[in-house]
Amino acid sequence: MLRGVGAAQEGSVQQLTPATLLPEPRPIEPHAPEVHVLHSSCTNHPGTIQLVCFISGFYPEPLTVQWLVNGERGLLQSDTDLAKKDADGHTFSTRSNASVSQDEWLEGKTYTCQVYHPGTGSKKQDHARKCRGDTEQGQAA
Repeated sequence: MLRGVGAAQEGSVQQLTPATLLPEPRPIEPHAPEVHVLHSSCTNHPGTIQLVCFISGFYPEPLTVQWLVNGERGLLQSDTDLAKKDADGHTFSTRSNASVSQDEWLEGKTYTCQVYHPGTGSKKQDHARKCRGDTEQGQAA
């Protein structure tokens, strides 16, 4: 009797294909996202403050992103990119962008990026607000 990979056994013929040589893929466990908010500047130059919410390391792909202003929904328009596969080939990342005027920023409101990930049932968030010591004239208080 012959033994080993691809060997025929008495009374039977076993045909090996590339699929039978590879291990079956393991199912990927759901991963909750990590959420981090950054803003463009602490300076008081006239213009717009850019807010960016980085959302990374989640699986499966679908999630919901909302921006809140002082805890209230629907006050800030945003644009969320389509999720892209991470370098590990399993998890996903995306980002959501929003902007506020310098005047609104200096009012000291809290801007929160809230992410709901149905695959894990998790709700994660991070926030940004004006830098400590910022005043309307650009001088430390």
